[in-house]
Amino acid sequence: MATPASSSTNHASGSGGKKSETLDDMLLRLGIEEDEYDDLVLEEEEEVADPYVIDKVKQRVDAGMNEVLTAPYTREEVKKALFNIGDLKAPGPDGLHAFFYKRFGHITGEDLTDEVMSAINSRVIPDGLGGTGAIIRDSHGSFIAGCNRSLPYIADAPTAEAMALRDGLLLAGQIGCNKVIVESDCMEVVQTMQEGGFSSGAVAAIFEECGFLCRSFASVIFCHCAREANEAAHTLAARAEGLDSLVWHEDPPDFLLSVITMDVTIL
Repeated sequence: MATPASSSTNHASGSGGKKSETLDDMLLRLGIEEDEYDDLVLEEEEEVADPYVIDKVKQRVDAGMNEVLTAPYTREEVKKALFNIGDLKAPGPDGLHAFFYKRFGHITGEDLTDEVMSAINSRVIPDGLGGTGAIIRDSHGSFIAGCNRSLPYIADAPTAEAMALRDGLLLAGQIGCNKVIVESDCMEVVQTMQEGGFSSGAVAAIFEECGFLCRSFASVIFCHCAREANEAAHTLAARAEGLDSLVWHEDPPDFLLSVITMDVTIL
């Protein structure tokens, strides 16, 4: 390490007892100015790779290894990555933990793998945007609670409807509902749940989870209603933004007041 010109540098003395020479003394003896010395010390040399050294560096990645590294991902790699995720790690945009996909892998596994394979090999995330909306009312039609959630990627309308059913059942359980009448304008959702929640489609796992949620209530009845009588839920779904679920208790948001009144009138 270079020592500044104004500092003194001590050197070990020999048996002759020679007096130590300071840096200032040395510069004076050599006829070097302090500024010139600073330039010599602080000057940085541009480093240029020595071709001789580069030539001696052995190649570590051969053509075969490079082919493996750049090869398309396989279904086995996707499944292995999924099962290496902690069960309760942060959920994805759909709000589901990795445990959900592990538990229902026999139902969703192939479809999920197809989606991931398409995204990572094409380097294009599939388009798709949706939202869920659910409202809890009392027997007189008065607002008790509501929620909505954005779905950055949703496969189709039945999946969004099933997710909305799931969110509604979760909300009903959170506020302590006991006997529940579920109204939906999606006939597929109503018929599937009336038959016990059994489905062979891609959304089967969500229906199965809804079946589990229904067990926490004393009774659950599923009914089909006209879309005109379900505008409040659709309005909430259309207003869903971001990845977080929004919940309203007792007092609905201002944008929903007139819609709720219209729903009750139609009912």
